[in-house]
Amino acid sequence: MEYAIDHNAYISTATADIQRMYDTQSFQPESKLEQGVVLAFNYPDDEFNSIITVKPSSFDYKMLTEKYGWVEELFSKYGSLSSVASTAPFYKEITKLLIATNFSDVDALIRCVAPQECSDLFLIGLARLTLGYKDDLPSWKGYVQDVVREATNRKIDQRALSGLV
Repeated sequence: MEYAIDHNAYISTATADIQRMYDTQSFQPESKLEQGVVLAFNYPDDEFNSIITVKPSSFDYKMLTEKYGWVEELFSKYGSLSSVASTAPFYKEITKLLIATNFSDVDALIRCVAPQECSDLFLIGLARLTLGYKDDLPSWKGYVQDVVREATNRKIDQRALSGLV
């Protein structure tokens, strides 16, 4: 789906329009805007074009940060979480969601996580934390495939992946 914006339009208006487009799609929830939205900014006077892709995970992230105060902090820190003590508060919050069977929000969280940006500890830890709920999390299998690929690229000892694959 493409959404072109005149160079004089305001970004806030575009953002509201994108959210409205996303919210009113008649697709099934699992296929809603799978490709995201492409914003094309054309500046003919300057012969300049700019294209921004807004992925569906952007909407997931927005929803999660509005519902849970800790999500923004998690995403700002998950690349540097290097001790059990630093991951514990976030794992505690995710565990609360799992116990409350709030699987759609945990699944949205998993969709938003970029494995290539995670610390080694968080990369493997999130997959382990959610392993027992994998059948309730549609995105879990894809996330673990990305984790395995990233762990291999980083040359993380494959024994750390034991039980995940």
